[in-house]
Amino acid sequence: MRILVTGACGFVGHYLALELLAGDHDVVLVTRDKHELTLSGRTHKSYPCDIADSGQVEALIAKFQPEAVVHLAGLAHVVDAAKNRQRLSLTNTVGVYNLCAAIESAAKEKVQLLFASTALVYGSDHKGQVIVDESTPPQPNSPYGSSKLAAEYIGRTFESDRLSFYVARPFNHIGPGQAPNFVCSGFAKRIFDASTDGVIEVGNLSARRDFCDVRDVVRAYRLILEHRPEQKLFVLGSGRSVPIAEMFQALVQISGKRVVSRINPEYYRPDESFYLEAGTQLAKSVLGWQCEIPLSKSLTDIYQALQQ
Repeated sequence: MRILVTGACGFVGHYLALELLAGDHDVVLVTRDKHELTLSGRTHKSYPCDIADSGQVEALIAKFQPEAVVHLAGLAHVVDAAKNRQRLSLTNTVGVYNLCAAIESAAKEKVQLLFASTALVYGSDHKGQVIVDESTPPQPNSPYGSSKLAAEYIGRTFESDRLSFYVARPFNHIGPGQAPNFVCSGFAKRIFDASTDGVIEVGNLSARRDFCDVRDVVRAYRLILEHRPEQKLFVLGSGRSVPIAEMFQALVQISGKRVVSRINPEYYRPDESFYLEAGTQLAKSVLGWQCEIPLSKSLTDIYQALQQ
């Protein structure tokens, strides 16, 4: 299958490209600027395209005529997104419109478009409900979650005999190579750089998150494309929330250091009440998917990658 991947040089894009290439798919790597990506020891050139430029996007679809598109490009960090709402709208929302419109006008055959949304569309106020799934009403309470939900609605208006629009709502995904402004990779980098008996300032360690390895997440993306299911929305996660403190202590143990934490309220995030867990029964029954990589391996791989 010829699969076009936007945001291919990003954290998830890199792993998705590896997953698709291992499945013998023909992968077109799309990045904002021209890049050379090294995947499994081979160099692959990307195709530059500004996803917010409708003309460039239409030329992209017309040139490659993909059978499927996975749309990953966009602002990925919640705090950064809130600081630049204009860019947030252009990348997370307008980009989806441009892709759908380009497929509608330039594609010669029906195309599957898989949009990587987020579990943050659920917000945090569900009247005591902890487990959320595809039937749970979205209630985003952040600019990032709202932009992703808006993009979902835009994409669904293009559903036709020319376009199948799929949505994945993954919970927090982690893995080697993730930027240090995300919690687990940030902890790992600061512990790695600390002295043996260092003190690290942290935010709210009592907050809980549902974590899943990025390699499991991209496997779900591949399965959606290959199965072409009737269901168009999938929630992805481990189904278990873990205290941030547990992740911190696990990384300290992996490091072999005697690092300790010190709470700094300035590090608290506005969405710290986000304690939801993924209800993944649909992904299990339709795709045969569930998280398989234990958190202990994810965290070990994250830390060991810093030593290379």
